[in-house]
This record gives sequence, C-alpha cells and structure tokens, in this order.
Amino acid sequence: MNACSKKPSFSSFAAAMILSSLCFVGESAEAQGFFDIFRPRRSAPRYQPQPSYPPPQPTYAPIAETYGSDNEAARVAAYGTWRLTKLAWTSEDEIGFSQFVTAIGRSGCTTVDTCMRSPANPFRESDPPQNLYKFWSDCADWPYFLRSYYAWKNGLPFVFSSGMVALPLSEEQKRTIQDGTATEQTDVRYSWNGNRPSRRTLLPNMKSGASNFFATHSTIQNAVHTATLRVDPRTNFSDMYTPGVRRGSIRPGTTVYDPSGHVGIVYDVTSDGQVMVFDALIDRKSISPRRPYSIDFYKRSKIEHGGWFQNFRPVVVDNAQYDYRTGSYVNGTARLLTNEEIPEFSTEMFGNTLMNDGKSAYALPGGKVTSSFQEFLRRRMFQGTYKIDVISEFKIRMKAICDDFGSRVSLVQDGTIKGIAAKPHAEVLPNTIYGGSGDWDLYSTPGGDVRRRNSVNLALNYAKELKAQIDRRNPEFSYQGQDLKGDIIKAAGETLKACAITYRNSNGAAVKVNLEELLKRMPLMSFSPYHCVELRWGASSREELASCNDTRDENKMRWYRAQQTLRNQMARDTNIFTGFSLEELERKSANLGPANPENNNLIQRLRNEM
Repeated sequence: MNACSKKPSFSSFAAAMILSSLCFVGESAEAQGFFDIFRPRRSAPRYQPQPSYPPPQPTYAPIAETYGSDNEAARVAAYGTWRLTKLAWTSEDEIGFSQFVTAIGRSGCTTVDTCMRSPANPFRESDPPQNLYKFWSDCADWPYFLRSYYAWKNGLPFVFSSGMVALPLSEEQKRTIQDGTATEQTDVRYSWNGNRPSRRTLLPNMKSGASNFFATHSTIQNAVHTATLRVDPRTNFSDMYTPGVRRGSIRPGTTVYDPSGHVGIVYDVTSDGQVMVFDALIDRKSISPRRPYSIDFYKRSKIEHGGWFQNFRPVVVDNAQYDYRTGSYVNGTARLLTNEEIPEFSTEMFGNTLMNDGKSAYALPGGKVTSSFQEFLRRRMFQGTYKIDVISEFKIRMKAICDDFGSRVSLVQDGTIKGIAAKPHAEVLPNTIYGGSGDWDLYSTPGGDVRRRNSVNLALNYAKELKAQIDRRNPEFSYQGQDLKGDIIKAAGETLKACAITYRNSNGAAVKVNLEELLKRMPLMSFSPYHCVELRWGASSREELASCNDTRDENKMRWYRAQQTLRNQMARDTNIFTGFSLEELERKSANLGPANPENNNLIQRLRNEM
C-alpha cells in the first residue's frame, strides 16, 4: 500500500485513564513563538469557517488491563517502568523533545532499532540490550513512538487517541451514495469529513502508578494509524494542534501528515528554509531517507482532513497525589490543552488571505500574494535574504527521486523473504488497492508507486518553474552559468546514471538497476505482494525473468496483466473501488486507469518540453 497507511487494529489497549471531555473550539489565530506556548493567547482574524458538527458522544468504557500479557514486553519489564514525576509538559520539555528528534534525524540511522541505539539517543544506556528487545515502528506510529519514548524517559504524561470514528456524512454526501454517483467510504483512514476519537488513553497508568513502556509501545502501535491524524484542526478532537507557519512553531518534533495515508516527523529546519523530514516505513523496521518537505511526498487536502503540520497538545495532569514511596504522582486526571489555551494554534497553513476569485491564498512580504503553500512555507522558514540557487534546487529534487526508489527495496524484498510472493494471489483485491489489511497492508506498494510514477512529471515541472524564474530575471533566484536548460539536463543525466538500486531476485542473486531504467520500468512494476520480486521491479527480459516462477503460473500472470491500468494511474484515488475478483478485474480494468502509461523518459522530455 502507501508507505504507511496501515489498517486500524484494536486488538489490545493499554490500561489507562479515559479523558473526560471532547469539545469544539472555533477561532484560528496567528501563532506566537515556541517559548510563548503557555502564555495567554492573543486574538487574531478568522480565515476559516468553523465546523458545525454535533458534540461527540465517545464511549468511555474501561480499557482492559493488558500489561505483561506480551511475552517480549514482560521479559524486559524491569527496564520499562514508567512513572509520572512531572504533571505537565513545560517549554523546556518541548525544547528537549525537539533536540532529541533532531539528534536522531541527523544521525543518519536507517532502522528504528539502530536509531534508538545510536549515540544520538542520550537515553539509550538504560534500554534493554538488543538481544532482548528490538525497537520498531511504522510511519503513523513514528511521531507517537518518539514522543512516548521521550515522555517515559523524562517522567512526563502522554495521551493518545486509542480509537477513532468517522464524522457523519452530510445529506448531500448521503444522496451521492444513494444515487450511485459515489461509493461509500468505510475505511476511517479515508473518511470524507474527518474523524474524532472514541476513547483516549493516559500514560503512565495513574491508578497503579506505573506502566511498562514496552507494553504501551505495542499498544500504541496497534491503536494509532493515519486515521488518528485525520481530524479537523478547528476542533479540539485531535491529540495534536496545527501551529502557525514560522520557525519555532514548525520545529523538530512537528508531525507531518499526508491525508492520503502517510506520516513523517520534522527533524530539522535549515537556514535556507528547508523543512527536513524522515519517517518510518510500513515494514516496521526501516527509516526513510531524509528529505525536504514537499507535495511530492506529502499531499495536502481540505481542512476537515487534518493539518499538514501538527504538534502534540501539551498534557496537564490535575488532582494527582505525590507518592513519596515511589517518588511519583498517582490518581490524577489528565486533560489536553484546547486550541484557545495554545498561543501557537493557527489554521493559517490553509490560507491567511483570499485571492480575487475567493480562493484561499497566502500573504507574502511586500504586499505579494501566492497560492502556493510550498512557497509560503519556504519563505517563512528562510533565514536572511530569500535567495534560491536553481541548479542546487534541481539536484535536491533529483536526489529525492533517487532516495525514493531506494526506500522501496526493503518493502519489496520483505515480501519475498517472508514468503508472501510465493503464495497464490489473493482471490479478491481490497476495496481500494491503497488500503487493505494483512499481507496487502504490509507488503503492497501502490501508493508509493503512484508517487514514483509522477517523478518525471514533477521533475519536469520543477525545472520549468526554476527556468521561468531565471527568464523573468527574478532577483530571488540565481544561476551562474550560460546554458540553464543544458545544465538542468546535465544534472538530471548525472543522477539518472549514478543512482541505482540493487535487489535480490527469487534465487538470491543481486540485480542492479539504475534510475534511468527504473523510471522506464515504472508502469511494469507490480504493486501486488503476491508477485515475484522480478515483476515487482518491472523485469521484462527473458534473462531477468528466468528466476521468477510466476511466469509459469497462468493465474498470477493474468492478475499481473489485469492490473496494468491500475499501474498506469497517476493519482492516488482511494474512492476508486477495486474490490474485484480476477474475472471482474479483467472485465472492468479498462475503466480503472489509462490504457497507456505516460512517457517516463526524463531527458527526452526536458529537451522537448522545457
């Protein structure tokens, strides 16, 4: 599926206190600085209409005590005692969390476990040895994992939504389903109007006075998914709030959310305004390459679907008693600060002014206005005079494309290593190929593959944008050469040849493919975990396919051929129904995507279209 949009699982929940209220607040505000987080909130103009959903009625049933039931967690329980020694997060705690995330991000670690065991983690010495426990996370859990780990090590409270339900449909939306013009979306990860929590959990356990972090780690991983962040930021439903778009508000530790099903975390903000992000992958072990935030990797949607940047709400524990025997607090109740109590809260990322046509836009210095959030973000984060070197910028874009294919290797290889590719193909596809559960959830790659198929279009469009700025003699963009088009083509060609991935075929032999060939193969790369690794990488030659048993399995090859129009899709549309059997898919495939793939020859298109 996409890099991370895992199916919600609620098989176990932590023993916990349930928060007692979920309420709405309507006003947006300009953000103040990071150090003003606990100061009185200043007023600001409203730029967004406020939601009018009825107050939620969450179920506050007690959550069953499950700590110690997991053998691995029980084995390392002595290392994981989590007690509450602080009743609230202070600005110093928030700074400490940011510094912690920055160190992990800058370390260059490539797996969750090596990240936590690297010298970048100042708390690692008190963790269990690797032979007893391995840290793990997928992308939706990654910010929650880092936040809860830091809270545990510092005796801080932590709250997370341990159940999500979709907000109700409008009457118009119901009619579109009834008349057949739309298919009902039953997956809470892609709900039409966003979600609200049905329950919340406070850690550590205030009744018993302690929790086992390693049991709570498993609980959080099972309960949190991308639907947890699909919450209208104008409400107080979410575990997080949307900050103002400025340095210090968007900071290391800020969560990055893609409503189409992916989550990352900011680990750095560079002096030239790049918001650097990394994330955990769906295989629950790998860490993505570090990359600047962009719409290439993190799509954006309407405000009801959640904020694109989100910070954890500060937690305050009230009415707790100090237990001198344990040196910690017990028997308290927790609450999350509301939007009105958080000076940083703002919805300006969705627009802080309007265009002449009434659409949301962003005000820039000097009276300028832009419709581009990416430009608004970059300018707000930039230190000093805004100046962009166009060739350096294009090289960064090409490197991100290279890294994206590199991150696909472990996702695909695991399907072979764990025997998924050797299984018969599932008899029916998920209702959306970008969702699903089980093996499909863990090992398919349709969402990420759509993004990779768009690599050429995105690189071409960016090259055009950069060239247009130089052609207009925009003083904010610089180029020192004599042939900009030629230098862009040269930069692209260098990356296409130098960048390569290596995968292990079905016989275990190494196969190396460079980026130029990878882009050419994209329409042939199977996203299905039930296909051999050679088909997953778009092999077409008799020599490369010789090790693939699927070529001698007519049923699997029929599935492969029937999925071609899905592999030609250039947009990740979770509303397209795909829950078909093989015969149904063969009949309907012509209506599910383009008949022919787009031209993925980047050099040719740069020469002809730039």
